[in-house]
Amino acid sequence: MVPISVLLLMKILVMTTMPAVAEASTTKNTLLPHCQDKCGNITIPYPFGVGEGCFREGFEVRCDYSASPPKPLIDTDSGSVEVVEIFLSGELRIRAWIGRACHDDSGAVNEARTQSIDLTSKPFTFSNTKNKFVAVGCDTVAIVEGIVRTNIRGISLPLRYAGGCVSHCYNSSMHGATNRCDGMGCCEASIPKGLKQFGTSLRTNFNYSDADMWGFSKCGYAFVAEEGRYQFEDGDLTNGAFDARFAIMLDWSVGNLPCYLGIENGTGYACRSRNSECSDAPNPASIKTSLGYVCSCSAGYQGNPYLEHGCKDIDECADPGRYPCNESCTKTPGSYNCSCPPGAASADPKRFPCLPMRISTEPSEAAACRVHLPALNIERRRGILQHKFFRYNGGLFMEDVFKRRQVHDV
Repeated sequence: MVPISVLLLMKILVMTTMPAVAEASTTKNTLLPHCQDKCGNITIPYPFGVGEGCFREGFEVRCDYSASPPKPLIDTDSGSVEVVEIFLSGELRIRAWIGRACHDDSGAVNEARTQSIDLTSKPFTFSNTKNKFVAVGCDTVAIVEGIVRTNIRGISLPLRYAGGCVSHCYNSSMHGATNRCDGMGCCEASIPKGLKQFGTSLRTNFNYSDADMWGFSKCGYAFVAEEGRYQFEDGDLTNGAFDARFAIMLDWSVGNLPCYLGIENGTGYACRSRNSECSDAPNPASIKTSLGYVCSCSAGYQGNPYLEHGCKDIDECADPGRYPCNESCTKTPGSYNCSCPPGAASADPKRFPCLPMRISTEPSEAAACRVHLPALNIERRRGILQHKFFRYNGGLFMEDVFKRRQVHDV
């Protein structure tokens, strides 16, 4: 008969190993097997998805097959925008046309287009840390206006926002002297946290009345773009054909609750992998509460935390470049151990090499060890026996008697 302790051990092993196998069994990054994980060259990970039943509410992606290669789009409240890249860390890169206004010989506007994107009903927010508002021109007053959502005592409130910058250059010899957005031909400004909707507009201070200015710069431009994506060049001032689409970074989050309440939400909780963690969103996108959270895989795991078996254990031993080990590497759940072989030691085998333990090679030292060590052992045993016999033969009593006699004699 198998002992109960063995049966319990077997049960524990089964319980702890089965989920790990299941976690590693899922390879696709989608909710269901039939869901497509790409549109053209762009990966579409859940909670985003293409097609019915393949996305979390608010995260639908449409695949435009008329483009070559096919192009992923998301619908906003102001139209569709192209998706360039999706990050499971809670970011989304899109691409949008810049705003521009060009003038004729009299200074009248003969061409104008605003850049306007509205995410009011979507779980996205414009990143205030990754984007800048940029204006280019020699007689340009650029304005960006929009709606910022903020949370006050648990209630999401809309606040109107307006910002902008002014760009000037007074003659052709001064424009673009530094190729930096420092106000001379180009300026930039930050955007606020919680921005859900914006539109750009362009005005002038002098109505392009300066003949020298108008001779080389007929257009002004205003746009929100991912910081570092646009590099100002003086040719952008003189080239009336300057027109482009630049990347914009969005923050996204799930739910309308902070983590501690989202976890209690049961089936609505988005962090599905058992090896995942929840973090309150730094720039929440919820329109209802201005709250929300993002999920990530626990340390030692990687993959998609929004899928039940999405976070997979990293094999650190197979990637010594990122997880160094100078000697013997052993995989453990969510981590790894690094140890030295027998006869070697290191303060930290992950950082420092294992070195042979010091053994004396001097004949005199080796001989001394051979002679002194046995002698020390003999003396130690002799002392133990003497103390034992002393106590056994009444040594403590006699010691007490001698002490009393000495005191009495004194």
